Amino acid sequence: MAVIPSITLGSVAIGNTIVSALGSANETMSELTAAYSTRIEYQLQSYINVAETAGTMPMFSDETASAEDKKAVVDSLAKSKGFERGNIIGIDGISIFDGKDYSQRDYFQKAIKGESYISDPLLSKITNKYAVLVAAPIWDKGIQGGKVTGCIYFAPPADFLINIMRSVNLSGDSSVYMINPKGVIIADRKDDTVAKQLSMIEYAGTEEGKEYKELAAIHEKMLAGETGNAYYKGPSGTILISYIPVKSNISGWYLALEEPVSNFVNGIVPTVVMMGILTLAFCLIAAVVAFAISKGIVRPIQACSERIAGLSRGDIKSPAVHIESNDEVGVLAHSTEILVNNLRTIISDIDRILSATSRADLSTDLEINSNAYVGDFAEILDSMKNINSSLSQIIRDIDLAATQVSVGSDQVSASAQSLSQGSTEQASSIEQLASYISEIASKTDLNLSDCELAKQTVDTSSQLMTEAHEHMQRMTSAMDRIGSASEKIEKVIKAIEDIAFQTNILALNAAVEAAKVGEAGKGFAVVAGEVRNLAKKSQESAKSTSALIRECSDAVRDGVQISEETAETLDKVLNASTDVMNIVNKVAGSSENQVSSIQNVSQGVDQISAVVQTNSATAEESAAASEELNGQSQILKSLVDKFKLPPEE
Repeated sequence: MAVIPSITLGSVAIGNTIVSALGSANETMSELTAAYSTRIEYQLQSYINVAETAGTMPMFSDETASAEDKKAVVDSLAKSKGFERGNIIGIDGISIFDGKDYSQRDYFQKAIKGESYISDPLLSKITNKYAVLVAAPIWDKGIQGGKVTGCIYFAPPADFLINIMRSVNLSGDSSVYMINPKGVIIADRKDDTVAKQLSMIEYAGTEEGKEYKELAAIHEKMLAGETGNAYYKGPSGTILISYIPVKSNISGWYLALEEPVSNFVNGIVPTVVMMGILTLAFCLIAAVVAFAISKGIVRPIQACSERIAGLSRGDIKSPAVHIESNDEVGVLAHSTEILVNNLRTIISDIDRILSATSRADLSTDLEINSNAYVGDFAEILDSMKNINSSLSQIIRDIDLAATQVSVGSDQVSASAQSLSQGSTEQASSIEQLASYISEIASKTDLNLSDCELAKQTVDTSSQLMTEAHEHMQRMTSAMDRIGSASEKIEKVIKAIEDIAFQTNILALNAAVEAAKVGEAGKGFAVVAGEVRNLAKKSQESAKSTSALIRECSDAVRDGVQISEETAETLDKVLNASTDVMNIVNKVAGSSENQVSSIQNVSQGVDQISAVVQTNSATAEESAAASEELNGQSQILKSLVDKFKLPPEE
C-alpha cells in the first residue's frame, strides 16, 4: 500500500518531466525552424527584388547601349548587393558578355516567359562550387509586363545557403538542411551532402537505405506542404525533426531541423535520477515500517491462509489455527477454525451418506450433525435430505414399475404368442383365399368365354327372329288375301243357291204345267222332276259347299287372327331378344370388368399375404422380445430389492 503509490507517483513525476522536456524541445525546434525559414525567405526575396529591379532598367533593353556599358552596370550592381557576378542573355539565349549559349537553362526559359526564377544549387564551371542563380526577365524600355527582350541573372555567394545552415544554433549532433520540390537535398552544413544530390525518398527504397523509411515518409509530408514535428528512428537513436516550407513564391524549397532526442533528455537525467533515488528511498522506509506494523498481523493471517489453502487442496483432517485474540485477526482465526471444523463435519457426512448410498442403503440418519449446517450450509443438508427422499421415492416407484412391467410383460408375452399363432393361421388362411380367388378367376375367364359365345348365339337368334317376323308378315298378308277370296266364294255360292232355288221353282212350275197338259207333258214332267232333283241336289251341294266355305272362311279368319297374334308375339320375341342381346352385352362387359377386378383382388391378396407373413415374423420377434422384457423386468426387480429404504412416513 505504501510502495505502489510511491512508485506510481515517482513514475508519474519522471514521466511528466520527460514529457515537459520533450514539449519544450518541440516548441524550441518549431520556433527555430520558423525563424530560419523566415530568414531564408527574406534573403531570397531580396535577391529576387534586385534581379527584378535590374530587369526594369531601360539601359539593358536599349540596343544602342554597348555591352561594355551594360557589363559595367551589372558588375556594379553585383558588387553593391553582394553577388559574385551577373550576366545578361539576349532573347536568342546568347550571353552579350561571354557569347555562350544559355538557351537550354531553366532560369532562361522561365525568364523569357516573364517569370522570375531561383535555381537549385548548380555546379558552377567558373568557381567549381554549387551556387544558386537568381534570374529575372529584361523588359523592353523598362516597362514591366510588356515585351521581354532578354534575361538577367545574378549569382549570390556560393556558400550563402551553407552559411545559413551553419548559423543554426544547435548541438554538434544536430542537422539542418533544405530539399527542393523533387525531394533532393539542396542545402546542408556540409558541401559533400549537396554534391550527392541525394533524395531520401528514393534512397529509402534501396536495400542500403531501408532504415530511413520513416524519414522518407516525413519528407513526403514536407513535399505535401505540411508543417510540424515528428520522431523517427535513426542510426544514432530517436531523432526529433521539425519541418516547414520556405514561403517563397519562387523557390518551392522546404527547411528541416533535426536533433537527437537524447540531447533534450540528457539535461533532465540528473533530475530523473534524483526522483528515482527519492522514490526508492521512500519505498524502502515504507517497507520497513509496514513490515514492523504488519508482523503481528501477517503471521496469523498467513497461518489462516495456509490452512484455507490446505483446505482448498482437500486437506480436512489437519487441525485449524487457534489464536487467542479479540481483534480482527482473532475473529478471522476463530472463523477459520469454525469453517474448517464445519467443513470437516459436512464432508464427513457427505462421505458417510454417499458410502451408504453406494451400498444401496438409503436409510442413513441425516440429522446426526445438523448443528454444523449453519447459514448457507443448511441448504446442503436440505439438498441431501431432498436427494435421499427423491432417490428413495424413485426406487419405490421403480420397484412398483418393475412389478407392473413384470405383470405387463407376462401379458404381452402371452398376447405376442397368441398373435404369433394367429398370424400363422391367418397366413395359411390368406394362402387358401388366394388359391380360391385364383380358381374363381379361372372360372370367371370361362364365364367370360361363355358370355362371348352366348352373345354370338343371341346375335344369330336375333337375326333368325327378324327373318321369321318378316315371313310371318308375309303369311299374314297371304291369309288376308285368302279371307278376301273366301268372302268372294261365299258370294258365288250364294249366287249358286239362288240359281238352284230359282231352278227348283222353275222345275216345280214346269211340273205343274206338265201335269196340266197330261200325257203330253209327262215326259216334260219327268225332265222337270229331274231338273228339280238336280236343283235340289245343286242347292244341297251349294249349301254343303257354303257350309264348307263358311268353315274355311272361319278357319281363315282364325288363321288371320292367329297369324296377327303370332306376328305380335314375334314382335315381342324380337324385342325381348334385343333386350336379351343388350343384357348379354352388359353381362359380357361386366364379366370383363369382373375379370380385371378379380385380378386386382388377386394382387391385393398377394400383397396382404406378404404383409401377413411379415406380421407373422414380427409377431414371433415380438414374442421373443416380450420374453426378453420379462426376463429383464425380473432382473430389475431383483436389483431394486437390494436397496434398503427408510420407512415410509
